[in-house]
Amino acid sequence: MENFGVCIAYYFRITFSAFGSCSEYDISIDTEEPQQILSFVPDAKSKSYNATDASEREVVSFTLGKGRADWGPLTVYALTRSGDIYALCPYMPKNA
Repeated sequence: MENFGVCIAYYFRITFSAFGSCSEYDISIDTEEPQQILSFVPDAKSKSYNATDASEREVVSFTLGKGRADWGPLTVYALTRSGDIYALCPYMPKNA
């Protein structure tokens, strides 16, 4: 599985895999081993009928939120191939 979309802010780097795994690296400590790995896109329910293609759940882009004195800077947004948008909030780097 190939990682894409690198976002570097201050001392940490965030990468996403196509299937929603968000990895955070503290580049001041270790550039190879992630500090934390988050499952961003929820798993499909196995006991229900689902007619959608699994590729529609692929994460194709992501961004960090913006704002002041609100939840914006603590939010990570991801866009899937099917157009669904997922938000993870609050997101804090592990060593913040």
